[in-house]
Order: sequence, then C-alpha cells, then structure tokens
Amino acid sequence: RRAALVVFALDVPNLAGADSEGEVYQESLKEIVKRISSCVRETDTLGLLEHFEFGIIMNEVEDNNAPVLLVNRIANALVAPISVGSDSVSIKAPITFNVRPCEADDFGVSVDNILNLVRTKGEVVTVGT
Repeated sequence: RRAALVVFALDVPNLAGADSEGEVYQESLKEIVKRISSCVRETDTLGLLEHFEFGIIMNEVEDNNAPVLLVNRIANALVAPISVGSDSVSIKAPITFNVRPCEADDFGVSVDNILNLVRTKGEVVTVGT
C-alpha cells in the first residue's frame, strides 16, 4: 500500500513568544487545527508535532498528485486571518511542506526516524508568496 508523509511548520509572527497557555494562542491553535482537519481525508492522520509544526500520514495514496493537492488545500484554508476577540492572527506565507511518498510498511519504523527522514529528504513543496 502506498502512503505519503507530509510535515510542515507554520510561521505565526503574531504568536511568536506568546504564552502557550494564553487564550489567543490556544484559540488560534484550535482554529488552525480545525482548518487543517477540514482538508485531510478521513483515512489520513493529522498530528501536532510541536508548537505550530504538523505531520500528516496520508494512507492509501492512489494518485501521485494527492500530496500536492492536499498541501494546496491546506495553504488555501490558512490564508484568511484568525480572529480571537479583538486580536487578529495571520500565518506568514509561503508555507514550506516536506512531502515523502512511502509504503505503509514503513510505519513500523520509529516515528522519530520517519519524521527525520521526511524533514531531511522529503520533497519540498512551497505554497504561497
């Protein structure tokens, strides 16, 4: 079975150095996760790796263009600013996605090794200007 891994970190300047327990940070993160979740298929797995870094396991990839279509959907979903009370939070473009096709059997390897592989040897897809 073919699969793909997608890893990306978001640059959220408004929240740089913000208290991760604060309302603006927490509500922004919830909205970001909601928007990204709306882009993935039910068979995919979305994970928050750290701060604003995300990983997606795309299961059962039948079309080689599926990862590129996914990253474009995510980039489009994150264009609009996030409103939290009187604050507005924006994600800085471009977003760089690391994409790596793999076999489902590869998931037997440690998660740290998989993530390192994607971060260092994945195809880089940059979306936005």
